Amino acid sequence: MQKATSQMKSCRAYKKMIAEFNLQGHIRALEVTHSWANGWHPHHHEILFVDNENLSDKDIKEFEKNSYEIWKKYAEKNGLGTPSREHGLRDDYRKGTGDSDAVGYYVSKFGFEMTYSHSKQGKQGSRTPWNILLDIYGNQNGEKYLKWSPDVELLKEFGKAMKGRAQLFWSRGLKELLNVNDESDEEIADKPMKHHVRSLSDKEWNAILWADSRGKVLDVATNEPMFLDGFIDSLVSKMENHYRKLQANERERERWIRESTNQAIDDVFCPG
Repeated sequence: MQKATSQMKSCRAYKKMIAEFNLQGHIRALEVTHSWANGWHPHHHEILFVDNENLSDKDIKEFEKNSYEIWKKYAEKNGLGTPSREHGLRDDYRKGTGDSDAVGYYVSKFGFEMTYSHSKQGKQGSRTPWNILLDIYGNQNGEKYLKWSPDVELLKEFGKAMKGRAQLFWSRGLKELLNVNDESDEEIADKPMKHHVRSLSDKEWNAILWADSRGKVLDVATNEPMFLDGFIDSLVSKMENHYRKLQANERERERWIRESTNQAIDDVFCPG
C-alpha cells in the first residue's frame, strides 16, 4: 500500500490537482484492522490543508472522483485489487477562513480519530491490534503465561510487519506553517493536569465503548458539560436495554427448545 500511495502522490495528474487546490500540506495516519472474513485491512486517514476560497461542491466531487481513479490505477498496478467506489477513497470537505471555529473543531475531532486510531473500537467484526490484545488478555483466565491462540499469532504478525513504521506523518513545513511545536516527554510530563470534568464507572465506560461514543463524550464534555451526566446515563440505559432484550430472546429460545423437545417426546411415547 505504501508503494501505491507514493506512486499516486508523485504522478503528474495528482500533482496537477493539488496544485490547482493550492495545497499547503497534509497529515496522514495509518490505521490497521483485521477481520476473519477479509484478513488485514490497512488504510489511511488524511487531512489536506488547502488555501483556496473559490472551491465549490462540484470541485470537491470532481476531486474525489479523479483521486479515486488515480488510486484505483496504482492499487491495481501494485496487486492490491480494485478498491470499491464507495469505500476505496472518500472526501469530507470543511470550509472556513482564518481562525474558523467550525474548521478548527472539525480538524481537532478528526485529529483525535487519526492519532488514536490504534485504540479505536473496530466495526462490523473487524478489530484493531489493541482489540486483539484485549481479547487475548480476556481469554487468559488469570494465567501468568501466555497461551497460544490464533489471536496471539495475529499480534505477532502485526508486530513484525509494523516494526519501525511510523503511523503518523506530517508533510514537510506544515508544523511550521501551523505553528506546531514538538514536545519532549519531559515537557509533556511537566504540563499541568487537564481540567477534570467527572470520573467514569466501569459500567459507564463499557457503555461508551459499546456505543462507540468516545468522540461524542469528549464533544459534550468540552462544549456542553452540563449535559454530560444525562448523555452518559442515556448510553448506559441503551446498553442495558440492549442486553435485556438479548437475554429475553435467549430465554424465549430456550423455552421454545424445551417445549418443542417435550412435545417431540410426547409424540414418540404417546402417539395419537
